[in-house]
Amino acid sequence: MTGEKRTQVCFEEDCFNVEIAQSDSERKQGLMYREGLKENEGMLFVYEEEKERSFWMKNVSFPLDIIWISKDKEVVGMDKNVSPTEAGIKNTSKYVLEVKAGTADKINLKIGDKACLEDF
Repeated sequence: MTGEKRTQVCFEEDCFNVEIAQSDSERKQGLMYREGLKENEGMLFVYEEEKERSFWMKNVSFPLDIIWISKDKEVVGMDKNVSPTEAGIKNTSKYVLEVKAGTADKINLKIGDKACLEDF
């Protein structure tokens, strides 16, 4: 991962080193043109307010788990093993975490789990 801004997102003892996409241009770029993610990596999309978001995977060549997180830092939705060909995934959130496909099941993540977001 090549971005400058990074933080860590944890769900109890399961932590991920994430690149932060906070500006419009960073969010638009997302994970485009990358070859993949390591087990403990991800991208955290940060927004000013909580509202319905729509995600698509333009120019992403690998599947992802998309985790929707509320302003209270609670998991409010998960889209697992999202294929690059899927489009228009929507949910209401303030934060969106993209991780390697299969991660949510591997760490037994559930709706209602709390995320520890350093720096936020």
